[in-house]
Amino acid sequence: MPLGTVLFGTNESNGTVQGSECAAFRDPDRREGRAEGHAQVARKRRMDDAMKFEKLCRENAKQYIEYLKAAMEKEPEMMTAEVLDEEGILKRLEDPFYGRTTSVLAMDGECVVGRIEYHFYGCMQDGARMAYVDWVYVLPEWRRKGVAQQLFARFEEDCVAHEIDQYYLIRATNPAADRFYHHFENAELSETPLLRKMCQKEHVQGLECVAFHDPDRREGRDEGHAPLAQEGELR
Repeated sequence: MPLGTVLFGTNESNGTVQGSECAAFRDPDRREGRAEGHAQVARKRRMDDAMKFEKLCRENAKQYIEYLKAAMEKEPEMMTAEVLDEEGILKRLEDPFYGRTTSVLAMDGECVVGRIEYHFYGCMQDGARMAYVDWVYVLPEWRRKGVAQQLFARFEEDCVAHEIDQYYLIRATNPAADRFYHHFENAELSETPLLRKMCQKEHVQGLECVAFHDPDRREGRDEGHAPLAQEGELR
């Protein structure tokens, strides 16, 4: 899937994202002039104001799990697992390793209707501070109501607080996602090639690198062998 990069900028006057406005996203209704009509826009904004946003924790884990169940029932093809590991989710909430990951939940009352999940990281060489968005998912009946935009707004507020320079995500390639991401400002939508390799612990032996095998050792020093990855083999 295509890789998206957002060059993150803050408000020059106070270094913050004001209110619930997403710095990277411009509301097409406001920009293009009443596309949905004043009444509909006003209703949508009242709904956005009433919605609450919480970080995933032990206290709201049950609602989060119910949201995942609904997502798997409605759109199983978009989920990355066939079975929901409820016990595993609860254990990960207590695991320090997963403390690096933040999930912000959009909640209507006590029901989770959408989420954005991300983590921060940095580069020792140049001091760059970056973020990667792992997941953005809104239940079908809540789409086109500003929920995803509000989730990105909360995420960007966190980026400002941690002095993040830019963030990345892998975009979905459906028409709705394309329309959404093309409204982002200061963003680059590229077709950057992506390498994904599953690391298997049992293959790590001594100092041997999991991701790389010397072709001379593996192929018997025959330079005539086919390339490591033929077109169509990457997933």
